[in-house]
Amino acid sequence: ALNKNKDLKVSDEDTAITIESSDVTHSYTYRMSDFDIKYDIEGAADRALSFASDASSSDWQREYYALENGTVNFHTLSFSKDKVQQTVNAIANEVNIKASNATEKRENGAFKVTPSQIGYEMDSKALFDEIIELFDNKDFGKTVKFDIKQTQPKIETSMFEGADKLIGSYTSYYSDGDDNRIQNLKNGCEKLNGQIVYPNEEFSVNACFNPCTEENGWASAGTIVDGEIEDSIGGGMCQVSSTLYDALLEAELNVTERTNHSMKVNYADYAFDATLAGDYLDLKFQNDTKKPVYIEAFLADNNVCINLYGEEIHSPGRTIELYNELVEVTEPGEPIKRNDPDMYEGETRTLYPMNGLTYDLYKNVYENGQFVESVKLNTSVYAARPETTYVGTKQYENTVYEQPEYDNTDYSAETDYAAENYDYSYE
Repeated sequence: ALNKNKDLKVSDEDTAITIESSDVTHSYTYRMSDFDIKYDIEGAADRALSFASDASSSDWQREYYALENGTVNFHTLSFSKDKVQQTVNAIANEVNIKASNATEKRENGAFKVTPSQIGYEMDSKALFDEIIELFDNKDFGKTVKFDIKQTQPKIETSMFEGADKLIGSYTSYYSDGDDNRIQNLKNGCEKLNGQIVYPNEEFSVNACFNPCTEENGWASAGTIVDGEIEDSIGGGMCQVSSTLYDALLEAELNVTERTNHSMKVNYADYAFDATLAGDYLDLKFQNDTKKPVYIEAFLADNNVCINLYGEEIHSPGRTIELYNELVEVTEPGEPIKRNDPDMYEGETRTLYPMNGLTYDLYKNVYENGQFVESVKLNTSVYAARPETTYVGTKQYENTVYEQPEYDNTDYSAETDYAAENYDYSYE
């Protein structure tokens, strides 16, 4: 007879299980009990002892013929797949390290580069499957191996070598008095400052500045709307974008999108401005060099200051001259009148006429003082504006006054006393 308590050999549930990386930089030792590995001895014994009583079943016949040719394994192994997954996750948390890109920051007039770091990554699913296969095959003395592969950063430290040259610079003046506008100038510079544009990347000022909300640091100040100055959120940001545009021209970087204002602004000459509006008027440029371009922006002595740093790709003897040229003048046309429902009847206001102007912007290139070529950079059209008189249409509200009720009581005695004792000095 088979004694189910003595005749079955029980495996040691405290057997060590080793999991290690192929390069042996990571090694972990676990016990079978860590995965709830157990042999169901009683169940296997009961199955073996009842073997003879199941002679009528098809399973019995299969197992009977199997016994004739060898042995039948009645023991049953169980383990926790959840604990296997937890173990794999714990190993992955230690092994997996994301690659980090090199970055740079300009502080106190000098660049500080943070080096890139190589990353490491393991295949968690492959390790999970290896452990499950080991358990299913009961190869508990075998070491489970897993591979670790390196991952490379996209931006390596060497990318910033030689990218610390001043390649473009521009300043534009602003006056005191409008605190909200100055806040917007400061906010725009803070958002631009420290931006890094990598080779072949296109930089969008709108993407950097938006959303144009008070929560994003913008205040209400003067903006150009249909040829007039009106207060709206973000007024003044165009001075920052225009200053950046002029620095880009000096750096000879590839400006891919730019639009002029509808009228001349006081901080930039014709064709040297760059307006922004919503998500449809933008200033964009592409870094067409092989090194990153770093943007430095700040306010100093009533000036918006923007410096561009990167790799100087032009020869030492190269110089450029930027100038605009008036191409066409358009007459403003006949005076017009428009109704203004926000002004009362009898009130008027008049906008003076302006000629429409079209300017071309050119770049002359010189090598060692010798003229090489002239390149047209943009054509800017500033709209004509006729003399426009706005006439108020808002009606005055009629006010009905109630007739006061008169009090006929005689206060003469009290009034005389008050007059004698009243203090006539000014407060």
